[in-house]
Parts: sequence; structure tokens; C-alpha cells
Amino acid sequence: MQFEDILETHGPALRRIAASYAPYGAAQEDLVQDICEAIYRALPSFRGEASVRTYAFRIAHNCGIKRIKQRQATGHIQS
Repeated sequence: MQFEDILETHGPALRRIAASYAPYGAAQEDLVQDICEAIYRALPSFRGEASVRTYAFRIAHNCGIKRIKQRQATGHIQS
């Protein structure tokens, strides 16, 4: 599956995932961009053991968790 196909098919859901981790305008857009970049970079290693949707959503989730940890480390949010 091509990167563009993933974004066309799953883009709205990926944006919703990003919104659950970074509900603030520019921060959310930055996270969406990070998710897209991570999917693009990871796509060559996709082995087809899961659906493309599952693969992309797991990457989005991992990016969201990483973003939260980074914000906690810099003191931007409190746990």
C-alpha cells in the first residue's frame, strides 16, 4: 500500500488519534505531521502481519505517547 493511500483512507482517524494526545491547535498539527512522517519511514518495514490500519494506528499511538513523555520531561504538562 502506498503512503498516499494510507493518508487518504485513514487520515481522518489519524487526526482523531492525534487530537486525543494533543488537543491544542498547533501542537495537534505538529503531532499529525510527526505521525505522517513516522508512518512514511516505517512503511518499508511493514510485513503485513497486521492490517495497514492497525499498523498505522499503532504508530500514531506510539507518537502520541512519545509526545506526552516529551512534554512531561520539559514540564509543559503535569501528571
